[in-house]
Amino acid sequence: MPVTFKLTTNIWSNHPSDLNTQAGEKTVIPAREKCAVQYRRMLVFILCVMLSPQPGMAQIGPLSADGYLEYRFDRVAGTASANSHGATLKTNFSTYVWRPWILTAAGNVSFSRIAADSPMGTQKNTVTLGGLQLNILPRSRFPLAIYYEDRGGQSESDAYSRTGTARKYGFLQQFTSKRYGNYALDWQKGFTDSLNVGAVQEQTRKDFDTLQFDANKTFGRNTFLLGSRKLQVTAASPGQHLESIRHNFRHTFRPGPRFDIRNTFFYGDEQHETNTVAVDRVFQQFNSTLAWRPRTEKRLLLTGRGLLQSNESLTQLLRAGQQSASLSATASYEYSDRLMISGGLGVLSAKTETSAASLTAYQQARATYRSTEHDFLGGSYSFRASTAIGNRTRPGNVDDIDDKNTQILTTGVGHNLGRSFEAGRIGSVQLRVSQDVAMNHDTKGREINTIRHGIFLATNGQSADYTRYLRVSLTDQRSFGDEQRVNQLADVQVSLRRQISRDRSWNGSVTLQYGRREQYKPVEKAAAGASFSYSVNLSYRHANLFGVSRLNLTSDFRLLSTDLQTDDPFDLGFDRDTQRLMSTWRNRIEYNVGLLQLRADADLYETSGDLKASIRLSARRYFGMR
Repeated sequence: MPVTFKLTTNIWSNHPSDLNTQAGEKTVIPAREKCAVQYRRMLVFILCVMLSPQPGMAQIGPLSADGYLEYRFDRVAGTASANSHGATLKTNFSTYVWRPWILTAAGNVSFSRIAADSPMGTQKNTVTLGGLQLNILPRSRFPLAIYYEDRGGQSESDAYSRTGTARKYGFLQQFTSKRYGNYALDWQKGFTDSLNVGAVQEQTRKDFDTLQFDANKTFGRNTFLLGSRKLQVTAASPGQHLESIRHNFRHTFRPGPRFDIRNTFFYGDEQHETNTVAVDRVFQQFNSTLAWRPRTEKRLLLTGRGLLQSNESLTQLLRAGQQSASLSATASYEYSDRLMISGGLGVLSAKTETSAASLTAYQQARATYRSTEHDFLGGSYSFRASTAIGNRTRPGNVDDIDDKNTQILTTGVGHNLGRSFEAGRIGSVQLRVSQDVAMNHDTKGREINTIRHGIFLATNGQSADYTRYLRVSLTDQRSFGDEQRVNQLADVQVSLRRQISRDRSWNGSVTLQYGRREQYKPVEKAAAGASFSYSVNLSYRHANLFGVSRLNLTSDFRLLSTDLQTDDPFDLGFDRDTQRLMSTWRNRIEYNVGLLQLRADADLYETSGDLKASIRLSARRYFGMR
C-alpha cells in the first residue's frame, strides 16, 4: 500500500509574524524561533521526498560518465636508449541520490599498462587508480564530503619486481554562516606500502594520520583566524615515528579607518623518534603590530611592533634552546612634499642555554629630502639627500664603558638625470643616469663609504604586427674605508614578437647578465669572482597548418648557459670548469577530429654535451563528452 502524506497549509505558509487572525493583534516572533521553523520545514520536505512513492522511482539520478582511451608510443635515443608503449583507460562518473542538493557522488577509475625495452632489459608497468567522493548536502551551510582514493602499481623486469600500494580516505566537514563564522574540519588517514624483490628483498610501509581544523570568525571590528593541524607518521621499516602539532592564530582589530592592530601566535611541537634517537622540538612565536594614522594636516604614521619567540630542542643527551624578545616603535612625518622626517627606537633581548642574557637598545632619527624635477639638457633632473643619526647601547654586556654606547652617523646624497624621446623606427627611448654617495661613521672610528653609478636604457617599439623591447642596465658600486670591495653588474634583455598572419606568430627573448665582485679589505674576507649567464627563448605557433582546420604546430627552443669563474685559491671551485649549457627544442603537432585527438612530439635535450632525443606518438579518444 503506498504511503501518502497530507501537508497542511501552516507548514508551508509564511511564519505567523503577520497579523494574528484570532486575536487581531500583530505578534513578533524571535529570530531564533523563525530559524527553527525553517529547519523543521526542510526536514519535513526531505522526509516527503525520501518516502513518497513517485520520487522513489528516481531516487538515483542519471549516471554521467566520461573519460578517454589513449595509446602512446615513446622512443628515446641518447646515452641510454629506450622504447616504451602502452595504453591508458580513464573513466569519470557522477550521479546524485534523491536530489542533487541532498547527495551527490563522483568517482574515477584509471588503468594503465606500459611496456618498455632498454639496455637493462624488458620492463612492464601496471598502474591502477580509483577514487570516490560523496557530497552530502553540498549546497547547504554544512556540506560534508567523504572521499576514498586508492593507487596500486606493479613493475616487473628481468632483474627485479616492485609492487606498491597507496591508500587514503577521510572526510571534510564545513560550516558557513554570516553570523557564526566559517569552520572546516578535515581528517585524512592512509598508508603507502611497497615491496622490492631482487637480489635483496625489501619492504617498506608508512602510515599517516592527519587532522586539521580551520576557523574564521568576525566579531564586530575583530577578525579571528585559527588553523590547527596534527600529523602522525609511522614507518615500520626502518622504525620511525613522527608526531607534529601546529597552531596558528591570527587576530585583527580595526576600531577605525586610521587604526588597526594585528596579532599572530604560532606554536609548533614536533617529536621524531627512531630506533636510536628521539628528538623533541618546540617553537613558539608571538608577533603584534599596530599602525595609527592620525587625522592631521600633514601625513603622520605611527607604528609599533612586539616580537616574542623561543625554540627548544631536546634529546636524551642534549638540550638546546633560545629565547628572544624585541619591542620597537617608529614615526614618519611628512613635513612637506619634499621633506620626510622619521625616527625609531627599540630594544632587543636574547638568551640561550649556554650564554647569559644580552640586552641591546637603539635609537635613530632620519631626514630625507627629494627635490622637484628640473629641465636640464632636454631631460628631467632631480637630486636627493638623507642623513641619519643612531645610537646603540648594550648595558651589562661588556666591561669597557666605551663599547657600551656607540653613535652612528649616516649621510647620503644622490642625483639622477632622465630623458625620454622618440627615435624614428626604433620607437620610444628612455634613458636614466644616476649617482649615489653614502658615508657611514661611528664613534669607534669605523667608516664605510660607498659610491654607486647606474645607467638604464630602455626602448619600446610597436607597429601593426611587430613589437620589440630592449632593456640595458649597468651598475658599478665601490666601497672604501674599513671595507673595500667592488661590485659590477651588467644586464641586457631583448624581447621581440611578430604576428605573421592570423594563424602564425613567433616571439623570442634574449637575456645576458655579467657580474663581477672583488673584496680586498678586511683581508680575511678577500675574494674575487665573476659570473656570466645567458638565455635564449624562441617560440613559433601555427594554427590550421597546411590549411587544415584544427591542425596546430608549436615549436619552442630554449638555451640556458651559466659560467662561474673565481680567482680565489681557497675557493673549492678554484680552477674548475663550471660552465653549464642546457638547451631544449620541443615540437608538437596536434590534430583534433571531433572526440579524437592525435598528437606527435619530437624533442631534443642537451646538457653539458649530453644529447638526448625523444619522439612520442599518442592517440586519445574521448567518450561521454558533451
